Amino acid sequence: MDKRKRIFGLDLIRSYAIFLVLICHSSFFLRQFYPKMNLLGLLCGYLGVEIFFVLSGFLIGRILINLISRGWNVLDLIKFLISRLIRILPNYYLFLIGYILLYSKLFSLNCFDIRYFLFLQNFFSPHPSFFPEAWALSVEGWFYIIFPSLVFIFSFKKRNYQKTFIIISAILIILCEVLRFFYVYIKNPPWDEGIRKIVIFRLDAPIIGSFIAYISYYFPKLSKKYIYYLGFIGFFICIFFYIKYDVNKSFFMKTFYFFITDISFAFILPFFFNLDFSFSYITVPITFISNISYCLYLVNLSLVYIPLSYYLHIKCLKTAFLGFSLYWILTFCFAILIYQFYERPIMEYRHKIVHSFWQLT
Repeated sequence: MDKRKRIFGLDLIRSYAIFLVLICHSSFFLRQFYPKMNLLGLLCGYLGVEIFFVLSGFLIGRILINLISRGWNVLDLIKFLISRLIRILPNYYLFLIGYILLYSKLFSLNCFDIRYFLFLQNFFSPHPSFFPEAWALSVEGWFYIIFPSLVFIFSFKKRNYQKTFIIISAILIILCEVLRFFYVYIKNPPWDEGIRKIVIFRLDAPIIGSFIAYISYYFPKLSKKYIYYLGFIGFFICIFFYIKYDVNKSFFMKTFYFFITDISFAFILPFFFNLDFSFSYITVPITFISNISYCLYLVNLSLVYIPLSYYLHIKCLKTAFLGFSLYWILTFCFAILIYQFYERPIMEYRHKIVHSFWQLT
């Protein structure tokens, strides 16, 4: 990837997010000996994934705004969708098929659903226990398809893309809030499986990121001077709420808490978008971790944690620390190998495909 196109502040946020996810899953080895680590780990996991959602929405929002400013057409939308799908699907299908083969040999594979191949396994219903990381990828994948398509469709005749961008963003965010509110009011589902990991309840997270991308693009002074203060305040409020309230018993935590978390992170992103740092001994490792973050996310739970926890009988603290250490070592080793020999070549090929398609059209 061309380093000149990378934004250090966003690489820093992405690296921070994946470390939160890794802290969450690695803490599972130690929680029976340090009970407080369970709450800390779950909080880190929640915050890490929410950062990924909002960051993804922010980046996609910037791309769409640039397309809109040039007056995009159907071919631009197709090229955008091809580019995004090539970004997420090769890795996703590699791990999906790999886990089907792995778990059919090592464990009983009774939770697989054919809907995984279309990101439908948790569109309306709780995510199956197989390949648990995939729930977030379903949210991302449907966001890539639904949001830009709606913006284009509803502005196709009038060509008023900027206004439509904001209207569609607002409608979808409000719709998700309303759906969560009434579903929790009627069904009172569990916070994690029943709300957090279902696509139709979570599409607002990346859309909030896109909405703030619009604000930062057209109102840069506002986003640079003011809103990131609210973001940092909101971040600490979210931590306080998570610690104070039982997520499975609180109506607020199952409904509006997600919005507060996501809007807080979104407010912070313009600050990091404009953050510049030139010390290579810091930027190089941050950029590298950011590059392999997708592989780290796909590797760490199903390929590393689950087999380790299955074969390591953790009955003492020494074994727990062994599992904890092996988790970090193996996660990074697998992720680096897969990135270097699989993801990176595909991403270089993606650039050629999209560029060739652009030239043809």
